[in-house]
Amino acid sequence: MSAELTAKLASLDVRTRIQGLEALSARLQKMKPLQEKQDALVKLMSNGINNLKDSNPKVVMLALEVTRMLMRLHVSSFLPKAPIVNMTFDLLFNKYSDAKMPIRTAATELLVDLINMIGLSQGFERLSQQMNHKSVRVKEHILYTILLLHRQHAHSLPDKVPNVVSKVAILLGDTTLSVRELAMYVHTLDFRGL
Repeated sequence: MSAELTAKLASLDVRTRIQGLEALSARLQKMKPLQEKQDALVKLMSNGINNLKDSNPKVVMLALEVTRMLMRLHVSSFLPKAPIVNMTFDLLFNKYSDAKMPIRTAATELLVDLINMIGLSQGFERLSQQMNHKSVRVKEHILYTILLLHRQHAHSLPDKVPNVVSKVAILLGDTTLSVRELAMYVHTLDFRGL
């Protein structure tokens, strides 16, 4: 069944991919980790998460749901050195520019969860590398991500996290008012632990 499901997830046909994502989601909703050999598991997870690249909103929302469940049930696959982490981070980050707000919001929440799994230092470092992105949506969601992480870790921020305030300062001079205002708010937060 795993090979068939993996093939559905990688299909060129949208309906087939949706069926594959729904089947994988149904398996994951049983709240049990997938019982597959390691290479088959990685392939199945990669194909499921890879559907975040799709432009069809239904496919992307299902892929976000599947990614959320995979992250909760297969924590060891999302540790800092795990091969699937970089792909997941990049695909979630790319959804920051999506036209649909629910997709951007879900991607932001998932990226916050992923950063919590891989560590704040690595997460902030990767976000700070994108501060000069040309998309207003992306810059706004980088700032939202920093804001959410600050709210979660305000009293327990590690000393090794790079100085986010100086990175956010770049956006204080942005040409877009919404980015400047959000950057100003984030810039005033207490990041002394950073």
